[in-house]
Amino acid sequence: MPMGGPLGIKAGEYWAYRHRSKWPLFRAFVVDPGPHYDAMIKIMVHDGPARGSYAVRRAKLPCKWDDLPAYLETHPEIPRDLEATFPPDLDRHEPNPELEVFLLQEELIRRVVRAEMERGPAYTTKLAFTVAEAAAATGYSQGTIRGEIHRNNLVASYANSKAVIRREELERWLSALPNDAP
Repeated sequence: MPMGGPLGIKAGEYWAYRHRSKWPLFRAFVVDPGPHYDAMIKIMVHDGPARGSYAVRRAKLPCKWDDLPAYLETHPEIPRDLEATFPPDLDRHEPNPELEVFLLQEELIRRVVRAEMERGPAYTTKLAFTVAEAAAATGYSQGTIRGEIHRNNLVASYANSKAVIRREELERWLSALPNDAP
């Protein structure tokens, strides 16, 4: 069931999107309507020069795509024809549900890659991790890592009094974890 957003905007709906004032309206797929009226609405446009993913304010989405003819009747100042604004050889595509799924997957992949880049190359080249770094690298809490060290399930080496966990040991521990939930 699509979640409702500001003024009845729901995820999965198509709305008219006004990218620029001199451009015609484009068909936009609502990805995330946001939790309240002032929230940014995440949309995807996949035709014309406005193609891409955007986070926009409610004012950029004047009406549902199905209500566009009635809206244009009351707003004659809005350009109707893409060719009047852009050259006729513009690469335009008809909306495609398969493309929408692909674009959503592409956005997810971008988020994962961005998160990996923020973690930095240090996690792929480090020889040993502190407890905090091991927790961040595995997604477990520091308490879990310390508990596993205390129970001798994870072997730590000590530099002075600080525990460090070698990369190979961390990988061995992760691969030894059970595949089924307790």
